[in-house]
Amino acid sequence: MAETSLPELGGEDKATPCPTILELEELLRAGKSSCSRVDEVWPNLFIGDAATANNRFELWKLGITHVLNAAHGGLYCQGGPDFYGSSVSYLGVPAHDLPDFDISAYFSSAADFIHRALNTPGELVLTPCHGALPLCHPGTDPAGAAGGSGPGGHTEDGGSPAWGRP
Repeated sequence: MAETSLPELGGEDKATPCPTILELEELLRAGKSSCSRVDEVWPNLFIGDAATANNRFELWKLGITHVLNAAHGGLYCQGGPDFYGSSVSYLGVPAHDLPDFDISAYFSSAADFIHRALNTPGELVLTPCHGALPLCHPGTDPAGAAGGSGPGGHTEDGGSPAWGRP
């Protein structure tokens, strides 16, 4: 799929309210862990496992049109633009599960990728969680846990928070 610039989200009356960091932490502590391989964590934004992300037929059945992989390369990823073909847009972040790895350098491009997809009617985003990401516990992912902002780290006014820009 070709990537194009899309219009920003509508006004505040159309925006989905974002939970606060405290509310997200309480949900993570109190909630049941998911037994599903894929969970919708925001309208049209899904967190899934490596097996789902690496299964093109399953992605097609789910209607997934975009894959954001924050563990691109190495053990966790067969994917890439060649693997998914023209029916799925792909963004791979070459993150490493090391305490000194600075994943924040990729926040802006990942947030923009998610934001563009969610602004296109009918587009569905899958973010695989391999348990190898900072702030990533089984069944959760940092893409939706940005400080008080919406999916992909975008604020309610459609912009990106300051931490997402280099």
